[in-house]
Amino acid sequence: REDLKIAERHEKLKRILALLAKGTALAIILAAPQTARLFKGFARDKTNWNEWKLFNRRYLYYTIKNLEKQKLVEYGKDGNLNVVKITDQGRKKVLKYALEKITLTRPGYWDGKWRLIFYDVLHKRNSVRERFRGYLQSLGFYSLQKSVYLHAWSCEKEIEFLRSYLGISGEV
Repeated sequence: REDLKIAERHEKLKRILALLAKGTALAIILAAPQTARLFKGFARDKTNWNEWKLFNRRYLYYTIKNLEKQKLVEYGKDGNLNVVKITDQGRKKVLKYALEKITLTRPGYWDGKWRLIFYDVLHKRNSVRERFRGYLQSLGFYSLQKSVYLHAWSCEKEIEFLRSYLGISGEV
């Protein structure tokens, strides 16, 4: 029971961090909660509005303070407004959460093409190489050799994301 509560809180924290990473204007809502309904009318990007409505002001405030302690966000003033900015460390955390959700979408039909992934990551970066191999296996790639993998579905975006996240763009 306690594990479920912790998992639920962690999931909410992930969602808030992801929303901050999207650049949603949270500052005005934290400064004056009565202005939240105004924000809905004037915000250019209203796609995340319903997600923000799920969190009450007190919960958001303490969560953001907690994220600030973890150095994932910076909380401060900009003139009369309270402003929340995501840090580089926070962006990395968001990318890590995105890795947990990465999947290959199966098309309606197979286009008859096989996708080969070749990589040559240096031995001194063994942990990165093993992580990349693990991601390939979790995505359903078939191992032809230790550093050659095969898949039938389109995977360019996913592989590019993994390459940039792991810092192995020139090695894959």
